[in-house]
Amino acid sequence: MKVRSPTGNNVGSLPDHVLLVVHVSQRTRQASKIQAVLTRFGDIIHTRLGLHDTHGGPGTPDGLIVLALQGAEKDMSGLTDALRSIRGVEVTLVRFSHRPNRSASPTA
Repeated sequence: MKVRSPTGNNVGSLPDHVLLVVHVSQRTRQASKIQAVLTRFGDIIHTRLGLHDTHGGPGTPDGLIVLALQGAEKDMSGLTDALRSIRGVEVTLVRFSHRPNRSASPTA
């Protein structure tokens, strides 16, 4: 989709923002399996943020990983499927598409 900047200049087509949110309920048991999958698909992982629940003290079993992805759809699907195959892992894909500002003029 062609998009204009706030000044009205055409900035061309922009890729979607794709986030993969991974909830891990057995963090300490599954860490090595999860890390192996993330390493295998490392070329499409732009940003990685890992969070763990600190309310229960050190070693709390639950954790959250947020991945910003860039790459081919088949690779994103492969990563998603590989993570979902690990026991105690839930995965949600979030996609934000760039859309022109509704108040801006349509592109020519």
